[in-house]
Amino acid sequence: MKRCISLCGLAILPLLSYAQQATTTWQQQANYSIDVTLDDQQHTLSGREELVYTNNSPDALPYIWFHLWPNAYRDNNTAFARQQLRNGSRKFQFAKPEQRGFIDGLAFQVNGQPATLQYDAANPDMAKLVLPQPLAPGASITITTPFRVKIPNSFSRFGHVDQSYQITQWYPKPAVYDRKGWHQMPYLDQGEFYSEFGSFDVRITLPANYVVGATGVLQNPDEQQRLDQLAATTAAKKTQKDFGDDLKFPASSSDTKTLRYVQDRVHDFAWFADKRFNVLKSGVTLPSSRQVTSWVLFTNKDAEKWIKGLTDVNKALTSYSEWVGEYPYASATAVDGALSAGSGMEYPMVTVTQPSAIVHEVGHNWFYGILASNERDFPWLDEGVNSYVENRVAERENPTAGQLEFLVKSPRLARTLGVDGLPAAALNQVPFQAVASRGLDQPVSGISSAEYGKLNYGLIVYGKTAALLRYLAGYLGQEKFDAAMHAYYQRWQFRHPYPEDMQTVFEETSGQKLDWFFRDMLTTQNRYEAAVSDLLVQNETVKVLVRNDSPAPFAVPVATLDAQGNVLETQWTPAFGGTEDDEQDETQLNFRRAGVVSVVVDPGYLTPQLNRRDDRMNLSGSLRTWEPLRLKPLASIERWDRHTINWLPVIGANTSDKFMLGLPFITTPWRPSGSTTWPCPCTALTATS
Repeated sequence: MKRCISLCGLAILPLLSYAQQATTTWQQQANYSIDVTLDDQQHTLSGREELVYTNNSPDALPYIWFHLWPNAYRDNNTAFARQQLRNGSRKFQFAKPEQRGFIDGLAFQVNGQPATLQYDAANPDMAKLVLPQPLAPGASITITTPFRVKIPNSFSRFGHVDQSYQITQWYPKPAVYDRKGWHQMPYLDQGEFYSEFGSFDVRITLPANYVVGATGVLQNPDEQQRLDQLAATTAAKKTQKDFGDDLKFPASSSDTKTLRYVQDRVHDFAWFADKRFNVLKSGVTLPSSRQVTSWVLFTNKDAEKWIKGLTDVNKALTSYSEWVGEYPYASATAVDGALSAGSGMEYPMVTVTQPSAIVHEVGHNWFYGILASNERDFPWLDEGVNSYVENRVAERENPTAGQLEFLVKSPRLARTLGVDGLPAAALNQVPFQAVASRGLDQPVSGISSAEYGKLNYGLIVYGKTAALLRYLAGYLGQEKFDAAMHAYYQRWQFRHPYPEDMQTVFEETSGQKLDWFFRDMLTTQNRYEAAVSDLLVQNETVKVLVRNDSPAPFAVPVATLDAQGNVLETQWTPAFGGTEDDEQDETQLNFRRAGVVSVVVDPGYLTPQLNRRDDRMNLSGSLRTWEPLRLKPLASIERWDRHTINWLPVIGANTSDKFMLGLPFITTPWRPSGSTTWPCPCTALTATS
C-alpha cells in the first residue's frame, strides 16, 4: 500500500507542473479564410486572404513579420537559391524566367486601413507588416490582402510538373512570435518551417476533373461522393496490369468546382491536385473509439506499391497513436507527387511522398504537425524523433529493418562482410559513425538546419537522433520512455515545445536527471567509450568494474554471457564518469555467477561507441580480452565479438615498375586509453606498400 501511494504521488507531479506551466506560456492565434483559384494553363494562383491575428503575448506588437515564401523562387539572390548552390544543385541557378515563381499583387489592410509592407533587404520572401497602431496584448486584428502566385517548376517542395500541382507554403503567413521572440526565416530546401497554430477555412476553385488531397475536412457532399466512387473503382484493380502505364494528362474540364476545406488546430495548409489520380480509402479505429479515414491518391506509376501504401498509412496512424499519443484529426492522406525535396514532405493531415516513405511522412503529423517545434533551429525534434518511431514501426514486422537491411538479407553476403548476427541497432549506427570516426560529424542539437552539411543532415539529424533515442529508451526502459513520450505529447500538443521542454517532461516522468543525455550527448561531438576494466569472481557473484574513458558521463548496459554467447543477465550502469577523477570514472556491477563465461559492454549495440575492441572480457584465460582475428575481403563493421583484418585487391602502374597487383589490408587499430584517434566502425584504412 505504501508503494502504491508513493507511485500515485509521483503520477500527479507532471500534472502539477503542467498547471504551473499553463499559466506562464502563451502562443499567438492565426485564423485564416482564403479563396484561391488555380489557372492550370498559366500555372498561377489568384486569391484573397483574410487573417484574424490574436496577440496572446504580454507584449504590444508594432509590426508582424510575414513569410512570402513563393518569392524564394524569384531569382538567384534568395536564401533558397544560395543554399541550392552550396549543396551542389545548379538546376535552379540556370532555370528560365518562366520556370521560376513568386508572389505579388499584395495590398495589405489592417482593420480596413492600409498597412505598410517592408521587405527584408536580404530576403524577398520575408517582410514586416507595419501596423497602423500597435497590437495590444489580448487584442485581435483582421488582416486582408489579395495575392497572385506564379507556381514554379518543381525545384523543391512547392511547384508543378505540367498539370500536377503541389501547392505548399503558398499564401502570406505570419511568422511565429513566441516566448523567445520573432522567428522570421527565409524559405530553405534543407530546413523546414515554423508557423502559428490556428484555424483554416479554404476554398479552392479549379477545373472540375481534378482530384485534390488537402489539409482539413472536405465540406462538399458531391465531391465526397465522387471520391468514394473513385475509391470503389480503384479498389477493383489488384495488379499493375489493371492500372496500365498511361501517365498522360487528360484535357482540363471547361467546368470548374470550388472545394471547401475546414480545419482548426493546425499551423499550415497544403493541397495537391492532379487529374490522373487513382483513389483508395480505408480507415482505423483508435483506442478512444474515434474513427480516422485514410486516403492514398496516386498515378498509375507504381500503383501496386500504393495499394500497399494504404496499409502503411493505417499502420502509422495506429502505431504512433499507441506510442506517442492519439491522432486528433478526422483523416490522413498520402499523395503521389513530383517532389524535388527528398522522399517526401509532410503537412498537417496530408503528405506528398514516395510509397517507401509513407510511414515516415504520415508520422510527421505528430512532431511537425501537432507538436510543431521550431524545426529550422531544432530539426531533430521532428525528423529525428519521428525517425525513431518510424524505426520501431518497421522493426515490429521485420527485426532487421533499416538502411543497411540489404546486407543481412543474403546470409552469404552477411558472412562475407562480417555482419551476420548483428541487430538492426548496430547496422543503423554505421552511416553516422563512419563520418564521426573521421571527425566530420556535427552535433544533434544546437545548430540550425542550414548549418548541417548536406550528408550530415540525413546522417545526424535523422539517423543519429533515432539511434540515441533508442539508447535512451534502453536506459530508461521502454515502458518509462513511452510514458515520457506520451506525457510530452499531451502537455505540448499544439504549443511549440523546445528541447528543454522535452527534457523537463522526460525527467519528471522518469524521476531522473538527464542533463548528461539532453545537454552533453545531444549538443556535443563527444566520443564515447566504455570498457570492462576488471572482473572478480567471488563465491556466486561476478563483480565487474566498468570504466568510462569518455569526456562526459554516460550510462552503458553490461551483460553476462554463457559459452554460446547468449545473454544471461543485463544491468545498466548509472550515468557516470567524464571527470578528471579516475575513481569516479569507474563503477561496479554485480552479477550472478551461474553459467557465466564472459562479460560484455553493450551487447545490443545501443550506445554511441565507435570502438568496441575492449568491450568483452572472459572470466578465465591468460588473454581475457583477446578475440581471434579473421581475414575477410572488402570491409567489416566494428563489433565486440570478433576482430577482423580486411583485404582488397588493387591494380597500379608507374613508369618504373610498370603494371602491378597489390593487396591493401584494412584493419581497426587498437585505441589505447586516452588516445584521441578513433577507429571507423567500418574499419580504418591502412594500405601496405
